[in-house]
Amino acid sequence: MKTQRLKNVLSFLPEAILLSMTLFMLIADLLKSSSVNYIVLALIGLISGMIFLKNKYIAILISSVIALGSAYMLLAVLSEYYEFPVGDTEGIKMLLFGSLLFVSVIILAVVMPFKYFRKKEE
Repeated sequence: MKTQRLKNVLSFLPEAILLSMTLFMLIADLLKSSSVNYIVLALIGLISGMIFLKNKYIAILISSVIALGSAYMLLAVLSEYYEFPVGDTEGIKMLLFGSLLFVSVIILAVVMPFKYFRKKEE
């Protein structure tokens, strides 16, 4: 019984991580500029809706948008890295942190919709 409940909770781990990351972005924008980022607010709504509705088409749409956005930002990190002088430690830190962040988000976005396509046990 406890194992099944743990599997249920762990199956929504990618959504929980992405939701916490978007909430962090929303709060950081509010504290930094006292304005609301409506794109992040829409992502929070879509991820929350996906968790409650459990629709596979919404999951594919959201994971595709998140993966493509993260791939774009990964390319932006690479572009910014090439503007630093060769061997600059700040550039290397930015490249490592940005790559780790956006590659992990891409992995989460790819893994996220798989649970909606599992066959129901009868």
